Amino acid sequence: MDEDRLDAAAAEILVGLMHLRRTLDPADFLDLAGSIMVEIDEGIGLGLERAHRRRPEGKVIPFPLDVSPGPGNGKG
Repeated sequence: MDEDRLDAAAAEILVGLMHLRRTLDPADFLDLAGSIMVEIDEGIGLGLERAHRRRPEGKVIPFPLDVSPGPGNGKG
């Protein structure tokens, strides 16, 4: 998505929230806003975690290795 489309999507969300603020009872709106903030905080945390996660380079070997004797693992 390009920057203009992302900005338009964010603006649409804000306009919708402003309409809800005027429509809902203040206590209901605060409850709604609180639940939205929880989701936003969780999304930010996941985004930051993903941004800082190291990407595997080269061959990735699963750990722990299967060293038990048996067919299919070269040990039996």
